[in-house]
Amino acid sequence: MNKDSGRMTGHNPMIKDYMAQSIFLPSSIKRKRRHSSPLAFAASFALVLVFSGVIALLSSMPSAADSSASVTIKSLGDFRQASDLCPDVFVPHKIPGRYSFESLTVTKAPAGNFHAEYIYSEKDGSHMKIRQETGKEEPSLKEPVITADHATFVQDDTVIDITGRLDKNEMLDIFAYHPEQQE
Repeated sequence: MNKDSGRMTGHNPMIKDYMAQSIFLPSSIKRKRRHSSPLAFAASFALVLVFSGVIALLSSMPSAADSSASVTIKSLGDFRQASDLCPDVFVPHKIPGRYSFESLTVTKAPAGNFHAEYIYSEKDGSHMKIRQETGKEEPSLKEPVITADHATFVQDDTVIDITGRLDKNEMLDIFAYHPEQQE
């Protein structure tokens, strides 16, 4: 505070530090006098470190210009919203009839890469998920890799994963990949 006017001044860094401490630190630690015990000193030092860490974390958070864009749709009739955000979003070819669409979430990063996730559900409550990620540095695969409840297809910088209770042909139908038709 300015002694003459009683107003806060922003020119003295010591005043700013004191103001920050007086706002965020408990009254027992605000005192500039010696501490009553080594434990009290350690506690005050730890709080100052935490306070400094919070300020550093807040200053390193991305700005609005760095943030990603995201859209979630709950009806396939709204698919255009997702494709407007990311025109290359994967469109499943054929979903088994026992599954019903729940949602599609597409998140686009500032660099242009994106992540898309379809969620379909069965009447018994189980789910099937189809995830697409771009910007991956993985070698392309000539055909999908399929295990008991998972399939992965990689092409260029895009990875598409399918998880759920599906057989091999159902997974291939989702990808619209049929090797016998490729020849």
